[in-house]
Amino acid sequence: MMLPRRLHLSAILGIQVSIAVALNTPLPLNEDLPLNLINITNTSIKAPLGHLRNLTYAPWPPQPYQIPLHLPFDFPHLTIVRAREFHGSRPVSVPRLQDFLREFRDNLAQEYPIPGFVPRLAKQSTIDILSYTVWGIELNEGLIGHRLPTEIAIAVLDEIARLLGIHGPTYLFFSITEGMSTDAYGFLEIEEFGGGDVVSLNRSSANGDNVFQTA
Repeated sequence: MMLPRRLHLSAILGIQVSIAVALNTPLPLNEDLPLNLINITNTSIKAPLGHLRNLTYAPWPPQPYQIPLHLPFDFPHLTIVRAREFHGSRPVSVPRLQDFLREFRDNLAQEYPIPGFVPRLAKQSTIDILSYTVWGIELNEGLIGHRLPTEIAIAVLDEIARLLGIHGPTYLFFSITEGMSTDAYGFLEIEEFGGGDVVSLNRSSANGDNVFQTA
């Protein structure tokens, strides 16, 4: 028995919406949807989301492991000391997380332009209302007082953003070495609401704005 054309198109649209939500990809039918819409996920599809995310991203290599940064001085390296994949009740958008890192990078470049050095402590945090999570990125000076050149900090943040595109949203503890010294270490944190770090956030981040701080 043939379905009416309107019902047939509705069925196809329903399938497309279900697939788009499950794979955490934007719908191709309307490119004008606002980016700040809250994603209300059907509870009937929450269970397989984590499984689908695991199939989407490659596993992290055993830690610690080093990644050379291709800069023309002192052969700096990014070391991933620890990587712990995030598994929450709602999916975290990797492109949005990458944009958060790039905004932190741009803030550093503006406040401490090349050939300068980043401060002893630089951090940024935000609340992502779509995934009900708190994101934080932090850079600290090395244990013996080495200051990190801004150019290296920018390269590190770009590399971390690239790695997230391969491995998915992840808690990271990392260090940055230049020559034989550790110039800095840092954290990328992703926590669901109710985690211990939420109460320490600046209240101005409650509306989803990024909070950039240095010391």
